[in-house]
This record gives sequence, structure tokens and C-alpha cells, in this order.
Amino acid sequence: MWWRYYFISFAILLALSLILSNFIPLNFYLECGEISLIFFVWYLLSPLIMIFSFRLKKSNDERLNSLVSYTSSIFNMKKPLVYVTKTDYSNAFAFGNFFYKAIGYTSGLLSSLQDNEIIGVTAHELAHLKNHDMEIQVLGLILYNILYLYLFNINFILGLVTFALAYPLFIFIHRMLEKRADLTAVKNNRWLTIYLENALIKIGYLGRSIPSYLLRDIPDFQLYFIKQQLIMNNSRSIFRTHPSLSERLRYLSKYEEWSS
Repeated sequence: MWWRYYFISFAILLALSLILSNFIPLNFYLECGEISLIFFVWYLLSPLIMIFSFRLKKSNDERLNSLVSYTSSIFNMKKPLVYVTKTDYSNAFAFGNFFYKAIGYTSGLLSSLQDNEIIGVTAHELAHLKNHDMEIQVLGLILYNILYLYLFNINFILGLVTFALAYPLFIFIHRMLEKRADLTAVKNNRWLTIYLENALIKIGYLGRSIPSYLLRDIPDFQLYFIKQQLIMNNSRSIFRTHPSLSERLRYLSKYEEWSS
């Protein structure tokens, strides 16, 4: 699903660039404006791209809508639109722009998590919206492309080096935003930590080998022992957009608080 989103996004960005380049003369400041306009238009279109790419449908699941409403109230946020896509893959994702906030869930995730775990995942996605992570990424893309243009005009080699660093920098920023979303979700609502941890274990570890319909009712004490083993693993991810599962469990465990 993500490959479709990235392909469509790239095609739109390329088309906008080709169209605008025919009207904008070769001038650094005008080209900076062109870059900003291209990414701003893509940002406005991004919710439609996401809905089409993931074949999202608005949720008519009263249980899910109620859970999202409840979690939104915890964060004093307006409830975002709720979408669902039918796939066994377990995932949830926040998307939108200034005018359109939404969260998408896969049917695989909904069938594998208990209600409190869905609340934990929703808290993480709401944190992305609360932190304006989409806007930060778009602004980062604009500034990085302007930097690339500036350095390329100064020296061809500097431009190539800047281009080569694009992917590692994207990975680094994305991972920092994911960690911040985790911490934003739990730092003022520590009782959510256990639920988010359990959801991450099911999604990122057990879901690799156990069908989603069997994950839902795994006892908490088993998830606890699995968590301790994963924390001791001490693994880190370098070329992934998210911190490794063991890394996430380590920093989340500092905020654990069992609800009464």
C-alpha cells in the first residue's frame, strides 16, 4: 500500500515540477518559490492520495468510532475522521493537512487488538496530529530541496553530496518524530503506556508469525514476559523509519503506570 502512495506522490510532484518549470524563469528565488508551491499543493492533496492509495473507507464501526472519540477527549482534541481498509496487515496511520485530520486503521489491526490497545495506538496517532508532524515533514522537504538547489548552483559535487544524504536524513527525522509521538502519547497519560506497549508487541513481533484473529486474547502476563525478553534484546534499527521494537519498549517502560 505504501508503494502506491509514494508512487502517486512522486508522479504528482514530478508533474507539478514539469508544468511550473515552463513558466518560471531560471532565478534562484523564483525557483525557491516554485519548490514551496509544489510541496504545498502536494500537502493539500495528500489526504486524497492516502485515501485512494490505501482504499480507505469511512468507518461505520460504532466501537471504533467510540474509542477514537474517547481518546480524542483525553487529549482535548477534536475527533479526527476515522477510516478503515480491509487487509490482514496490522497498521494505523495519521494523515491529513490543516483542514482535514484523519486516522486510518487496517482491519488486521482492529481484529488483533483489544479495545484498550486500540486506544493506545490511537493515542500515538493523535500525537502525530497534535505535534503537526505532517507539516514538519513538508517544511523539511521544502527547506532541504532549497538547500540542495543552493549548493548545486555553487558546486556540482556539493549538490551530489546533499542529494546522497537525503534518504539517511529522512530516516533520522522520521524516527525522531515517531519517538516523540510515542512519548507525547504517554507522558501525561501514563496508564496508556502498557496498552501501547502491548499493541506494539502484537503488531511488531507476534503478528509476524501468529494470525491476527489469534492475537486479540493473548493474556497480559504473557505479553509482559515477552516484553522483558524484547527489552533485553537491546537491538536498534538504523535504516528503518521507526525505532526498533526493543528500543521503543525501553523508553516507554520508563512511563509505565498500571491503572487501578
